[in-house]
Amino acid sequence: MKKIRIIHRPTSPKARSSISEEWVGIEIPIDEPSIRKEIAQTRDLTEKLPDGYDVLIRDAIDALTRAGRKDARAYWLPDRNTVLRFNKAACKIIES
Repeated sequence: MKKIRIIHRPTSPKARSSISEEWVGIEIPIDEPSIRKEIAQTRDLTEKLPDGYDVLIRDAIDALTRAGRKDARAYWLPDRNTVLRFNKAACKIIES
């Protein structure tokens, strides 16, 4: 299964930098069929988004939990989105 590893603090229009910094080192699966399904149901497909990798928010929160990143987990847990996008410059693709 493909994953992304966050290697630099991702940019975020919502989260403060200390929360964004907690993503560094986190690995999140890229479950492409599930992500495409969620995007089709929840996102305006005509919307222009920055180039990046989409992950299911539940997978991202699970990864934060496993890493003990409690502040970031608490910040993102109530988020109503089902998909998060990480900018490509902050990520590295890895195979598990």
